[in-house]
Amino acid sequence: LPDWKRPSRRKLVNEWIRNQRILVLDNQVLVASEISDYLEDAGCEIIGPCGNFATATALADTKRPDLVVLDQKLGVDATSIPPAERLLAKKVNVRFATIE
Repeated sequence: LPDWKRPSRRKLVNEWIRNQRILVLDNQVLVASEISDYLEDAGCEIIGPCGNFATATALADTKRPDLVVLDQKLGVDATSIPPAERLLAKKVNVRFATIE
């Protein structure tokens, strides 16, 4: 297709993300709320947000999200790599987000 007929990348992303069930995991409540609001404005169904991995795992098991967005650091000495590996083992899509 000529460039002027191709949909923009943003439009394709918006169409893909609309109606997705997304679980947000971040130990900082304000950050989790901000991410959730942004995704909800894009047309997503938000599960959570959650502040800890135990809650996120329980919700992932019962609500079956299409995607989990999680902070790379879940505390001073806690990384989200082990929780992400457990979610991936359950066939849940995972994406990292961080503000650092």
